[in-house]
Amino acid sequence: EITHIIKKSSWKPKSSILRHVNKARNEGLRTVALQPLACHAALAGFKRVKNYAFNFSETHLVQQVELFSNEFHCFGVIDNDDRVCAAILEAQVNSVKLLLAWDQSEWGKTYSSVDYLLYSRIDSAFSAGMEYVDMGTVSDNGRIIREGLVRHKENFSATPYLRNTYRLDLDR
Repeated sequence: EITHIIKKSSWKPKSSILRHVNKARNEGLRTVALQPLACHAALAGFKRVKNYAFNFSETHLVQQVELFSNEFHCFGVIDNDDRVCAAILEAQVNSVKLLLAWDQSEWGKTYSSVDYLLYSRIDSAFSAGMEYVDMGTVSDNGRIIREGLVRHKENFSATPYLRNTYRLDLDR
């Protein structure tokens, strides 16, 4: 699979991302911590509307966050009416922040809420001493590369890397 990683020393988002961040801020959007169930509901709903896969069951997500509360976190962008416009699930391993899943509502897209959320979480990771942010893969099931997603991640100055991926079933 191809993953995109941002190194702290080379992080320089494109001007279009900075414009999107300012647009979201000017609209009153703000980043907040989300409870696991709220994060799951938002991500599952956003992805269902787009017919995208979301491989975390509600039970699995809650278990991961509870078992690894220092490593797994959920955040979102909310508007002035406290509606969740975008959500993200992230994990921290040593000096790497892993952005596991994110998406936005159609309404949130109007205000570039996912760009605001990603920028906020990447900035927070680097401010907290992380050296790398892994933005994840750019393919569906490891086969079909989503070119729009590649460009989007590169707008955050992410560099593509080829990696082998292995799956371990922890439920057994």
